[in-house]
Amino acid sequence: MPRPVQKKIRELLDDYARESANLDDLNSKRDEATRPAREKYEAAVAKVDKRFSNKIEGAKRRKGELEKEIKAELKKGYNAKEDSYALTRVESDSAYVEIKTSEQREIDSQEWDKKVPASAKSSEYWETVKVLIGRAEKFRSDIVKKIARTKRSHRVTVSTKD
Repeated sequence: MPRPVQKKIRELLDDYARESANLDDLNSKRDEATRPAREKYEAAVAKVDKRFSNKIEGAKRRKGELEKEIKAELKKGYNAKEDSYALTRVESDSAYVEIKTSEQREIDSQEWDKKVPASAKSSEYWETVKVLIGRAEKFRSDIVKKIARTKRSHRVTVSTKD
């Protein structure tokens, strides 16, 4: 395997620093050259922005309130025992709400360590100590089946239809 050459890296670093300074300089010059046009534009649209900003903020606030209401209504159908929802998708003519559930199995590392016999703690075992479920299952599927838990997360999406 070829070794990195410090001299070459230093030269490249110097080139990099020069190009970074050049980029900063170009950005400053561009900002300075466009400042009058930006100021003129911002002054021209300020009145329009002001006229719409309260309306826009009100619509955003109402949309957020509706989303909270929709989620609260869906939560009424949550079954904690089964960790599931009665409704996972509801559609209207113009929008929908959907609950997406994802699952991820995991093993408590201390429980894993207790369940694997000392005689089986070879280098293969120690590769699983991060307890990556796939490797652990290949190593001792019998134990994984007994102690693995499924971790679920639910994500609610409210969206307009395209």
